This record gives sequence, C-alpha cells and structure tokens, in this order.
Amino acid sequence: MEKCACDSMLHLQPLGHRFEILTPRPFGLGRKLLEGIDPHVQDHVYCGKYGWRSHKSFVSQVARKTERCSHAWITGTDIASLRACATLKLPTVLAHHFTHGEGFHNVARWKLFYKLGCRNVRLITYPTQFTRNEAARLAPSLRSKMEVVRYHFDTPISPDEKDTEKMAARKYLGLPQDRLIIGNAGWLVKRKRWDVFLAVAAAVVAKRKDALFVVCGGGPEEAALRAFVKNSGLEEHVIFTGWKENVSDYLTAFDIMLFNSDADTMPRAPCEAAGHGCVVVASLLQGGLDEFITHEENGFLIRNHDVNKLADAIHRVAGDADLREKWRSAAAITLKDKFSIGKSIELYNAFFSS
Repeated sequence: MEKCACDSMLHLQPLGHRFEILTPRPFGLGRKLLEGIDPHVQDHVYCGKYGWRSHKSFVSQVARKTERCSHAWITGTDIASLRACATLKLPTVLAHHFTHGEGFHNVARWKLFYKLGCRNVRLITYPTQFTRNEAARLAPSLRSKMEVVRYHFDTPISPDEKDTEKMAARKYLGLPQDRLIIGNAGWLVKRKRWDVFLAVAAAVVAKRKDALFVVCGGGPEEAALRAFVKNSGLEEHVIFTGWKENVSDYLTAFDIMLFNSDADTMPRAPCEAAGHGCVVVASLLQGGLDEFITHEENGFLIRNHDVNKLADAIHRVAGDADLREKWRSAAAITLKDKFSIGKSIELYNAFFSS
C-alpha cells in the first residue's frame, strides 16, 4: 500500500504536483522513500484507540503542514487522518485499502465509518471492483464518490530474462541453483495463513525432496511457524529470511509464488511476483485477486485453503514447462493491460488538477 502511494506521487510530480507528507504514526522502513518525495516529511506519536489521545496535537500538525496545499490525500483507511482532514477546507480523497469483512459487527462498524468518517470526503478510491462493490452496498449514498484505481506493478520480465536473472539472484542470495524454490513475502500474521503455506510445503516435500520454501517477512506468528517447521522435520526445506526492505531479488529467485490469505482486497505479493516471472499459486477466501488471476489461464487461484489442491498445482506447474510459460505470458499481458502506472494515476492527476 505504502509503496504504491509513493510510486504514484513520484509519477505525479513531473505532472506539476508537489506533496507535503505527514503520517499519524512513527516512521517505519519506508522513511527514506518518503524523504525522496518530501525532504521535510513528518511523523507523529499515535496514542489511544484510533489515535484519540493524540488527536489535538495531530490536527495542529496537519494544519501547519497543509498551509500551502490545495488538496488532501489520505493514503490508507485511518480514522485519525480522516478526523484531522475534516477540519480542513480542502477537497479530500481517501484511498481505501481494506476488505470490509462479514458479520453484524463488521457491517455495523463499516457503515458507521462511512457515515461519520467520509461525509466530507470528495472521492474514495479502491484497488479492486470487489472492494468498491462491498463499500457501495454498505454506503449506497456515497456510491457516486467511489472509483476503482488499481495498484500498479513493474513491467514483467520475459521468460529468457527470468532464467538469467534467477540464476544471478540465487547466487547473490546464497540460494541453491538446482532446487525448486517456492516462496512468499509479507506479514507473519494469522490472516495471511502462513500455516497453510507450511502445510502445503509439507505436502509438496513428501513427493519432491528438492523443494525449498522461502518465507520473507516477520511478525507475531514467526515463533509458532518456526516451531511447526522444527516439529514437522521441514528444517531442510524451509528458510525464514526475516524482514527485507526490498524483496525483488527473492521474487526473482523464486520459481513459484505460493500465496494464501483469508482476506486481502488486492494483495501485492502475487502481482509483484508475476512481474518477476513467477508462476502464482494462490488461495484467498475474500478479496479481489481474481481481478488479476484468472484460474487456470494465467495462474492458479481457489476460494478455499485446500492444501492438497494447492500442492497438486505446484507439482503440475513444476513438471510442465509449457504450462509455466503459458501462465507467465498470460500474467504478463494482464499486468500490462490492467495494472500499468499510467492507468493508475489518471484519476489522481485529474482530481489534483481540478
């Protein structure tokens, strides 16, 4: 999400737009990237649920930071930022990045969010039609303000480039050249279903001893996942890399991206992996990944975490070179046609130029 916002700002700058950046939370790993857009970028202490304890000081900081601004852009669904921008007399756009969930509690919570938090927002963008449709059902009165602005991804590399760059990336990372490498990258949290990833690893390794699974990321589930690997005898087949500021080399080194999640509006990892020449095998219960992956045409995508089906898909892809190239080529065409940087910034450029 943050990388997509930064890339958009970098491409909007040559069109005459300048950005003043303020984040309601302390800086993370993206600080250097933000400083490249705004050398005076500021962060803030976030205290209390939804930042209520730091609201007054944050509003003051926002007011000072936006003195020379013509528009406000909230890149992320954050109540503190919505409250602060509500005090400004600026046209505001909210870039929404979450699925809305199911059940009475989630429905009531999101209805309240739209009713109270988005009254003064001029435009709300969503990375998928799936999530926009969810929002339109929850807040039909705001339907006219809702637009789809897809994430953008790098131009995919060709199959020939993939083979050459894969060897170089594996050498650089110290990964073996002669093994089937399946990987994923992201937060190690329950929603991302790394337990499914490891269960699939166990099923694949039972038939392919050359399979190596790589986990790029960190989070609260790491200790439990490492314990599972140890207890399952998978230590020779699973690598934990920890957090990486840039996972491009790993995506280049992978043969297959195995992605599993309960809910993601449009997960970046599978799309980025496809841009690096990986075949994507995925399971997602709720989200818009099918707006990128067409099952059995440019990848493998199911709506349940069926370990056996996922493992069988990996075996099939690994053993069929023609199928790999067919899905890679089709995924590359989809990325170019639907997820190019030009398409993603057209609406923002029009909004900020108004």
